[in-house]
Amino acid sequence: MAAIVRYAYASQTAQTTIALQNPVTQISASALTLAPTVVTGGFVSFTITSTSALPSKTGIKMDGTVLTTTARTATTVSATGYLPPWKTGVVPITLTSAAGDCNCLSARIAPTAVSYDTASRFATQAAFGPREDLIEHIQQTGLEGYIDEQLQSQASPYSTVADPRWQFMQGVLNGNQSLRYRTAWALQILIPGASIFKTYALIPWETKLEAHAFGSYEQILLDAASTYAPAAMLDVPGNAASSDPKLHPNQNFGREIVQLFSLGTVRLNEDGTPKLDQAGNTQPVYDGDTIESLSRVFTGWNFVRSGNPDFTFYGVDWSAPLVATEAQHDTSSKILFGNVVLPAGQTASQDRQQAIEAIFQNENLPPFISKFLIQRFVKSQPSGDYVRRIVQVFKNDGSGVRGNLGAVIKAILLDAEARAGDGGLTNPTDGFIQDPLYLELSALSLLNINTFDVQPAYVPGRLGEEWWFAPTVFSYFSPAYDIPGTSLNSPEFQLLNTLTSVERSQFLWGIASGTETEIPNATRSRLYTNFPTPASMLEALNHMLYHGRMPQSTQDAILAYCDTVSDPAIKLQSAVFLALNDDNYMVVQ
Repeated sequence: MAAIVRYAYASQTAQTTIALQNPVTQISASALTLAPTVVTGGFVSFTITSTSALPSKTGIKMDGTVLTTTARTATTVSATGYLPPWKTGVVPITLTSAAGDCNCLSARIAPTAVSYDTASRFATQAAFGPREDLIEHIQQTGLEGYIDEQLQSQASPYSTVADPRWQFMQGVLNGNQSLRYRTAWALQILIPGASIFKTYALIPWETKLEAHAFGSYEQILLDAASTYAPAAMLDVPGNAASSDPKLHPNQNFGREIVQLFSLGTVRLNEDGTPKLDQAGNTQPVYDGDTIESLSRVFTGWNFVRSGNPDFTFYGVDWSAPLVATEAQHDTSSKILFGNVVLPAGQTASQDRQQAIEAIFQNENLPPFISKFLIQRFVKSQPSGDYVRRIVQVFKNDGSGVRGNLGAVIKAILLDAEARAGDGGLTNPTDGFIQDPLYLELSALSLLNINTFDVQPAYVPGRLGEEWWFAPTVFSYFSPAYDIPGTSLNSPEFQLLNTLTSVERSQFLWGIASGTETEIPNATRSRLYTNFPTPASMLEALNHMLYHGRMPQSTQDAILAYCDTVSDPAIKLQSAVFLALNDDNYMVVQ
């Protein structure tokens, strides 16, 4: 009996060995068990269990790639590896040994709410680009789910002991409030605030923008009128009523709150185009009398002289809202836009609130702000229909509320025109050129660089966009800027010139190769570890940066160049640099 048992066992072992030696020879599926059988993209671990002994040094391959063995017994083997999150359907799992392979196993890739390419494209609009964990999260939540999650988040406080720009970068690269940061940055471009004392002046302003990013635009205008950074930039503090009827108070803030922060200079149709008179001429939104009246509205406001010690500098608390000195306020009546009357005898607060309400209710506000936000999030040249649809949401969020920024941003991001590119087809003139801050944060996100000192905060300044320190109240670039020699509207293009273009390329090579001294060595990032060959790296870059739409000519050119490089590390660095520096990526579509 013992001899029979030994013979049966030897025969079974021989059959298993033969099966493993010859991949053509069938092996019973019931002899092997795979766990898990359903996986999601990212790092995965598999265990294969056999009903009989396995050859020594048995391993596991996933889709042809050898995984790292983590455990092995006589009948089991476990291994781990990286499953690109853009893979869909079924992934083949191979039991492999020196004697041969068994290709009879597979794992199903769990479906996600949206595809990886759709999620990565959405991250360019609702965040700052290819942050790996963020894209995978959007895959799971879906686009609307992600927006709702962001709208329900709470703004994080800023510390007074660290540069606020560094804190902003850390939030973008590590935190879970990317849409809030993206919105606040858009509002900083619209309503810049600048001071040589950045830590003191800009933390309060940025904090308000982030806290109110999804609230009412009326509150944003009130914030601009009452917060040190933008108000002081336009001479609100100390602006006093004039006792001489031939003189008027400072007009800076009164002019720019309408011209730059809310209404623009010409009347607009709901599609964002100029509203013309019968002679075909544009029509002004306001006249000199309105500016003169607004100059008197914003009188009587001053700094708080003591308060929060963290922000008190030169005897002024730069974090506190401006306070009224009624004796300096012009109490005469004021007329705005020809028909809005602010009666005489009102306080500084009453005049300010009513003036902001009049601006907020002006018919030019919805198209002016809606088009601006579309340009910042999705595309520089939105169609008139796109602008008109967002204007309707700005005027009424569905609950009778006007100027609800959260609803407006959600509508912008989910609009059919914004989502048209998810299917792979885009108009060549769609999208926007990356501004320097976006460019840097996108590159850092790709390479998973999220720990550094404050030095990277200075990179945008090298590229023509000194962060939170706009050169004038007109900010870094004009929303109406057209690419020279064309009729293509592209605001961010105003920052591009020969010098800044070269600087961009040098920065991108520095970060791809790990030679950018201000930023930690990127060559040790997961990107280089997970995709160790030019072909695999190019596949990753195609999905992470190009949403699966990298032109074949670009792919061929990158691979051809990599073939000329002998050093394996420089091959990969070159692929990353060339993909980041290509015009097809520089324009976010």
